Amino acid sequence: MRTWTVEDWMRVIWTDEASFSIGGARGRIWVTRNAEEEYDEACLVPKFKKLSGLMIWGCFIRSQLGPLVFWDNSAWGRITAASYSSHILPILYDFWYRNSLLPNGQFAPAAFMEDGASSHRARLTTQWRKWYGIQQWKIVWPARSPDLNPIEELWRRMKDRLFQANREGRPRTVDVTKDVIKEIWDQIAVGDELRKLVESMPRVTNRD
Repeated sequence: MRTWTVEDWMRVIWTDEASFSIGGARGRIWVTRNAEEEYDEACLVPKFKKLSGLMIWGCFIRSQLGPLVFWDNSAWGRITAASYSSHILPILYDFWYRNSLLPNGQFAPAAFMEDGASSHRARLTTQWRKWYGIQQWKIVWPARSPDLNPIEELWRRMKDRLFQANREGRPRTVDVTKDVIKEIWDQIAVGDELRKLVESMPRVTNRD
């Protein structure tokens, strides 16, 4: 893909799952403070007991965001080939089909990117895509390659904004956190972040 142009990358639907914590951030958070600010609210990261993180799935192409799906663990269980085929692939198909239709009425199938998760590579999901005419990229995607999928950078930015909203006292429950994530998603839709992420791909793929 070193020879791909920006126009080539604009024909790719980028997809991925991501986990968001109720507190808005994962991992250790470092704070610079004075000695007397140890228990200052601005220097604390709230803890949420018995609240698991939220798993979401999303996609985009060019400067257009696709659907955002909150994974329903209680109803769907963990992400397997069967649950992925039932709850995600039909949504992906609708988005893929709309973005494969050209203005002149011709059909030019858009490529779409999935990572190498077992639920993506399983026989069931492969057969599902084949049945509906979706051609998967014949590329062995590296196991750890966040810079090769611009949606990974999008997740990082969204988590930063969710964390900032948490610091401002907004996300305190699962439902409120979902609302904030939706707001962040919608805000991205009206900007040019997506286009700039795709335009960076030629530089990424040609880097030594």
